[in-house]
Amino acid sequence: MNWDAIAALGELVGAVAVLVTLIYLALQTRQTNVAVRASAARDTTRSWAEMNLSFATGSPDTRTVLRKAVELAEPRDQFTDDQWTQFVMIARTIFLNLEDLFYQHQLGVVESQLWEHRRAVMLEMLTLPAYREWWINERYGFSKPFTSALIEHGAPDTVFAGFD
Repeated sequence: MNWDAIAALGELVGAVAVLVTLIYLALQTRQTNVAVRASAARDTTRSWAEMNLSFATGSPDTRTVLRKAVELAEPRDQFTDDQWTQFVMIARTIFLNLEDLFYQHQLGVVESQLWEHRRAVMLEMLTLPAYREWWINERYGFSKPFTSALIEHGAPDTVFAGFD
């Protein structure tokens, strides 16, 4: 075997090694992406579960406020000032979780199905009088891309002067 043949064989072995390395890296990248998405979905679900558990096991006052807002669908004038303040904090917490999910979805970390399901639940909540009034007054506290995504799918887009 001459030196040219040995050099050609060396180049061939090198090319095969590079190809095997690229295939390995592609597989590793795919596995990492799956792991990141699974972790994000698990963290999102855990966050929502912990939020719901805190509402369920929190003070009776919290449950009263939620019952008034959801089960009884009462408007703002049926809440005391303290109850309304508590409701505003609860609603803000819920929608901050949703905004986080929105951005994770935008980045491709969370599957569309999870985002779309949560968005549908929140849009249904915004049909209730207390949540609707809260949203109209408080939506300015969230990012424009997030509020636009909700409005695009049916969230109230009425705002008070100076908020938009």
